[in-house]
Amino acid sequence: MFFNPNWFITKEVEGNIRLNDILYKMNENIKLNVFDCFDLIWLPKFNTNMEFEECILKCISLLKKIPIDNKLRYIVEKSYLLWMGKYVKDENKLEKARKCFTMSELKLRPFEEQFRDALMANRFERGIDIGKRQGADETEKKLIPALLKFKSPEEISNECDIPLERVLKYVEKSK
Repeated sequence: MFFNPNWFITKEVEGNIRLNDILYKMNENIKLNVFDCFDLIWLPKFNTNMEFEECILKCISLLKKIPIDNKLRYIVEKSYLLWMGKYVKDENKLEKARKCFTMSELKLRPFEEQFRDALMANRFERGIDIGKRQGADETEKKLIPALLKFKSPEEISNECDIPLERVLKYVEKSK
């Protein structure tokens, strides 16, 4: 057997239609299938009339009400915890959104590590934004070494728009 993946550009998918389908199923108490869950997970990246962070928070607020199989719920919630940790910047919104998840404490504890990584990436990106205003060199000196603990230099360079050569200097310093 051969695996033949299908690629699609998320911004070309009409997210408002997908969201309305999910809301309809929620109102009619129809369980979401695997494809609906996939749409729900990727909804923030689809073409919607909402800002990215707003879409994440909207979907998170729906999580407890959506009829869905427990295994699929766990996958959707785990995905949204990562979205939330990486892209929701306001600490109050983070705490409010976190209360919308149905994961038990036992499931949340091992996941906290992944959530902290996403949160660290979020804070690093905010630090870079602040650093651009207050002196990017000082921000880089503190944050790049911390980020190198869980990301490759190429990922840091691509995600944070820092030339790879500058990131590699910190790799060499840490040796």
